[in-house]
Parts: sequence; C-alpha cells; structure tokens
Amino acid sequence: MGARTVTRPGVRRLDDLDDPRLDPFRGIRDRELRGRDGVFMAESLRVVRRLLRSGRPVRQVMVTERASVELAAELDAALARDEPPEVLEIPDGLQESIAGSRFHGGALAIGVRPRRPPSIGGILATVDRAESDPRRRRIVFVEGVTHPDNVGSIFRNAACLGVHAVLLDGGCADPLLRKTIRYSMGRVFSLPWTTVDRSASAIEVLRDHDYAICAAETDLRAVPAWAIGRDRPIAIAVGGEAAGLAEATLAAADHIVHVPFADHPVGGDPEDIPSLNVAVAAALVVEELRPDRPVSGGTPLTR
Repeated sequence: MGARTVTRPGVRRLDDLDDPRLDPFRGIRDRELRGRDGVFMAESLRVVRRLLRSGRPVRQVMVTERASVELAAELDAALARDEPPEVLEIPDGLQESIAGSRFHGGALAIGVRPRRPPSIGGILATVDRAESDPRRRRIVFVEGVTHPDNVGSIFRNAACLGVHAVLLDGGCADPLLRKTIRYSMGRVFSLPWTTVDRSASAIEVLRDHDYAICAAETDLRAVPAWAIGRDRPIAIAVGGEAAGLAEATLAAADHIVHVPFADHPVGGDPEDIPSLNVAVAAALVVEELRPDRPVSGGTPLTR
C-alpha cells in the first residue's frame, strides 16, 4: 500500500503506517522536542484547531479521516499559506500505533518555535492595540512556576477571564511543552506571551507603562484583592508552587494581595494556613480585579 491523493488538494492519504513521512510523529516526547529542530507538538482536535487558527508556522499535521473532516476549514486555510504545512491523513483508529500514546480527537501537529521570544515592549504594544482603555488592561506575570500543568492552567484561566497577556520568568515551565499546551487547551496560541530572564526587568518595564504591580501572596502585608483601585492597568504576579513570589518581587509590588480564606486570618499558624493551587489563585485574583467587577467592600487602595 502507498500514498494516494484524497479529495482535498494538499492532503495526502497514507495507508502504509511505515511511511517515513510519519516518522516525526512516532513516540515523540517533550524532552526530544525541546532541542530538536526548534519545534513543538500540539495534540487533540481542539488544540490543533487553535494552533492552525493562530497563524503560527506549522511544519506538519497528522489527522485521522474523521479529524480531517472536522478541521476542513482550518486545514484549507493553512494549505493556502505561502509556506503550507504537510498534511497527512491516516485511517481512523491507528493514531496510537504511530504516536505511542493516546490523544483525543485524532489530530497532531508539529509547530515551529519562534527563534527568540517577543520583547515585553512588543507584548505591551499588542495589549494596547487590543484594549484602548488603559484601566481595563490586565496582565498575569508568572514567577518560578515549574509544573507544566500549572502553567497551562494559568493560560487557560487567563484567556477565559479576559487577561490580555502572560509574562513568565526563566524559572517557569516551557509554555510550548506538549503537556503545557494540552493543559492550556491551546490558549498558548491565542494569548500573547513572552519569557524574561529576570523578574526585576519585567517589573521595570511594566512600571514604565504605568502598570500597578499586584503580587498575589499569603503574607502579613497582604490586603484583600477586591480592595485594589482599578484606575490603572494591572499586572498580577503569582509565584512558584513551593516558595511563592521572591521577596524582591514582593518588595517591588505596589500591592500585595490575597484571596480571603473562610474563617482563617492571614498570618495564622504556618502549619495550618490553607493554600490554593497557583492557577486557581491566579484566576481568583484576576476575577476580583476585573475592571467591570463591583468593589465588594471598603474603599479601594491606590498607590
């Protein structure tokens, strides 16, 4: 058996699963992708759809017959690009024997990593174009979050809650790891983001653009998130799973905020202080600081 052209131009049907064109999809692991050829892997129907819609460069797409039909519009648009991906269609039910693991929806894609991350200034310019009212601009800054599932969940929550961009320091998990992409539900392709070497550099640039820095932390200095004034753009900083935000980041923040816990004051018994998953905490603080959310009590703080 060999390859034969199917109805959609540019899509190649492969009945021979030993075809060498399928080799890039065989048993791929993140540790192999990070340094190899500057690529990343996206999996599942929904995630591959978001990747194709994002306009990012895509090298190859492997789809089952059913997924090919589901992604028809996105595949046609991608194939019309100046540099279209190679699109390979395989029989339904055989994807696991190629990829070496189970994935949903019958779609895998190999995308091209950017040669270098965008500058913070470029990201903020993108935010400015997306939201004309500075008071409504929201950014999440992520420091030292090492688990891909948490980084992916932060992206997913941020996109759903109207955050305009995500900044990550060098200690965070790679947003283009296969697992991170999966947990983000492909939101890493639709939400502007970049990485920075040092938190201090990111904070300095954010300050230059008049962002209020709100550090989310369980800390004696913290105030309820709802109490923060919303007359400026806001960057919400969240820290790593174990250590939280660095003291230098807390010291540089305009406000340290917390999500009040039921019947437990901030600063109580250190062994008994409740804590939230970092992605959940980020989502709650973002929700509290949404520009259209009424202040739930007291007088907003400004600085």
